[in-house]
Amino acid sequence: MRIDLDQRAALLAEAPDVYYVTDHYLSLSDGPCPNVSLFTRDALRDLLAGADRFVSSKKKNKPR
Repeated sequence: MRIDLDQRAALLAEAPDVYYVTDHYLSLSDGPCPNVSLFTRDALRDLLAGADRFVSSKKKNKPR
């Protein structure tokens, strides 16, 4: 899943025991969602919704 960097940073700051990013993805400008070590249904639902919004906004802004 892809989310924007601000969302990724917020997740990492909010729950560092749950979300983490491997070194490979730290430098990517539109990196993937952090890896998840443990999650609830609500967290997964929110993550999927955020990823959907991110991808949808990219499609809207893509030149035809």
